[in-house]
Amino acid sequence: MPELCSACLLCHKPGTFCPVCFDIHDDTAARIMCLRCPALAHFTCLPSSHSSRYLCPHCSDPSFSFIDSTTALAKIAAATMHRAAALARADAEQKVMGALLAKRNAKEAIERVASLMSNQNHSDVDDR
Repeated sequence: MPELCSACLLCHKPGTFCPVCFDIHDDTAARIMCLRCPALAHFTCLPSSHSSRYLCPHCSDPSFSFIDSTTALAKIAAATMHRAAALARADAEQKVMGALLAKRNAKEAIERVASLMSNQNHSDVDDR
């Protein structure tokens, strides 16, 4: 995977952070989408004179640059890693549960075989 500069990475993840405050979006804040790109801004970050026709800083100002937004990049990277870690943990926990179930089933199968063998041995002794 090619490495991207901070500006390119921020441009490729416009829906994950507010382009005004650069905070990572959570599911609780109301947001508005840019008319030209998928950028989502918090309503609370917009000036009081905003309208429903929102343009993000990147789309409204051709000279706007994310270059100085390394804090935003760090937040996005941390949030992405947190989600990846949570998914990996859930996957590992699911595999552990599957392994425990397989172990229990194997133990029960061994006990059934031992019981059948024991019953067979008792039956052979009784037949003599």
